[in-house]
Amino acid sequence: MKINMIVMILVITIVGLTGCTINVPVKTNTLETQDKNRNNTAPQVIQSENSNQNSSKSSQPTSPPSGTEESYSELNKQQLIQQVKQLAIEGKTINSDGFSLGSSRDEINKQWGTEDEEDVNQMYYENRKAYFVLKNDKVVELYSSDEKLQDITEQEVQKALGKPDQVGQYEDGNELIYKAGDNSIAFIFGSRIEILVISS
Repeated sequence: MKINMIVMILVITIVGLTGCTINVPVKTNTLETQDKNRNNTAPQVIQSENSNQNSSKSSQPTSPPSGTEESYSELNKQQLIQQVKQLAIEGKTINSDGFSLGSSRDEINKQWGTEDEEDVNQMYYENRKAYFVLKNDKVVELYSSDEKLQDITEQEVQKALGKPDQVGQYEDGNELIYKAGDNSIAFIFGSRIEILVISS
């Protein structure tokens, strides 16, 4: 009886010890190893993703994907056309500086100097690509043939501003006319592209 009891206690003890020795450390080590592996690999994965993103970002300006330059250019033209219309609402053109409809000859001469061609009703500044029409010594029309305008097309103007209020046709091109507040703006497509701002 005593021998059976001792044998049973030994068997239970051995089984218990064997289970602890085999199972517990293996499970603990496996979990710890997996945790360590996760902790070690996670930052590497994030870092490599960020590295790829950073390298692609830095390479974009130098080598944009196909069509990107064109879309940037298109966006810039749309913004330019909107800016031109906003200035027309204020009675100005893209390169008229602070001058607008109603400005006087003296004001313009004082800031820009004498015009290239002297005329009672006109002021023309070739280097500024600006032209003023006057009535009673006040500006009633502003023209601009600024270099920024030379790449825009009729289609781009209509895309930005919609259908024109009026269309003029000439031998050397077309004219798209839009209301701009109390004024009107005409985009003139001829040998050069010009804009005209005039009081309605």
